[in-house]
Amino acid sequence: MPPRKSPPPDPNVDGLPPGEGLPNLPEGIPPEELERLLGAAPLPEPALPAGFPEGLPPGVPTDLDTYEDSKRHDVKRDTSTEVAPEVSHVWRERAFAPRGVVPREEILTQLDRALRVASAAKAPPEKVWVALKGEWMPFLRQAVEQAAGDGLDAYLAHVIDGKPPPKGMLLELALGMERTGQADHTQAIVAEGRKVIEAVRSALNSAAAKKISLKGIERHLDSRVDLGDVLQILFESDAELEKRLGHTDRTLESLRAQLKEMPGGQPEGMLSAFARLKVETRLIEAEQRRRGPRG
Repeated sequence: MPPRKSPPPDPNVDGLPPGEGLPNLPEGIPPEELERLLGAAPLPEPALPAGFPEGLPPGVPTDLDTYEDSKRHDVKRDTSTEVAPEVSHVWRERAFAPRGVVPREEILTQLDRALRVASAAKAPPEKVWVALKGEWMPFLRQAVEQAAGDGLDAYLAHVIDGKPPPKGMLLELALGMERTGQADHTQAIVAEGRKVIEAVRSALNSAAAKKISLKGIERHLDSRVDLGDVLQILFESDAELEKRLGHTDRTLESLRAQLKEMPGGQPEGMLSAFARLKVETRLIEAEQRRRGPRG
């Protein structure tokens, strides 16, 4: 099947695809960030480590481009590995990406490989941690998708609705990532990192392991923040979380000012971006409350 071609851009709309043009970009928002928020470009997938196989699982067509396509070509028919259910939302079409398809042993192998690379790094510990976390995130997400069960639902119910604290894999990983990020030298990072890998191993090999439920994302977050965003927030340090909150606050203010100045109807894309950032801000603040005062 020949590759699907996108329609040519409308020359009257600032080089963006039809329907995505804006009268003016709000001040302070990088164009690529606004494109991401408005859905004009899919979120980039995290880079996989060197040597990791690229592309889709065998049997999945290569011409898929939206979530609607992914529903017609269910990955579960093409792989023996369980696939986490995708959250459906009309406004947020995303480029198709396989979910929960990396074999469990490969997840553990790649986590261990990245930790061994970190152990030999000649750099300040904070830079070692940032690089290690970047390498780990795609595989931690895979592990969470395959073995976290209703842990995400319980976490969101706790931080947003005040339900009892969750137990299990997700919170254990969050605490392990926090200890690893707080380590003050590389060998301490490696020692704490090994504990994170063992927690992943235990969860993946547990007889009670179940693929993740995403009902909480629909219920508590209106499907506007996806699993990757939640994990980034959950695994960030206090300083990173504060920086992220500042960024979302500034972007919200810019969008709010822009929307107020628009006569007549307001672009649906900008309203959706505004709503998404409001939900993300709510989640960040909820996570900060869960952690409580430090020091």
